[in-house]
Amino acid sequence: MFHNKFDKPVLLLLVVMVFLCFILQYIENLDRMKRLQVLILSNNIIEKIERLDKLLKLKELDISNNSIVKIEGLENLSNLQILNVSGNLIEHIPIWMGKRLKSLRAFLVGRNRLESVSTQKCLNCHWLSWFSLFIFQYTRMSLV
Repeated sequence: MFHNKFDKPVLLLLVVMVFLCFILQYIENLDRMKRLQVLILSNNIIEKIERLDKLLKLKELDISNNSIVKIEGLENLSNLQILNVSGNLIEHIPIWMGKRLKSLRAFLVGRNRLESVSTQKCLNCHWLSWFSLFIFQYTRMSLV
């Protein structure tokens, strides 16, 4: 255990960042990590975003390269600044993201199954400073 100059214990890896480098199918056992700020769950076989609603201090979530079909379960993560869901099976971007994720500044959603993106509902959001679609990789996708 490390100590900072105020002599308080600092859990460097658990509080600031968790990097799970084994194959996961489900998101579980994170309920006690209420101070977690960065969570990287990329390159797994996760099918559903779930059990993250207690991670209210989470600022960065990387769940890229999984098997996620729907963006859900993130509505209460108001401190989330970076969301990477690229390389999944997502077909649409939910409208609630602009209303609920007010701290979101970077949203990476490339390499998914998006059919279209509504500029009125998603791209026109004042809260988002960096929206990465990798749009040139798609031939069937259109901006509405």
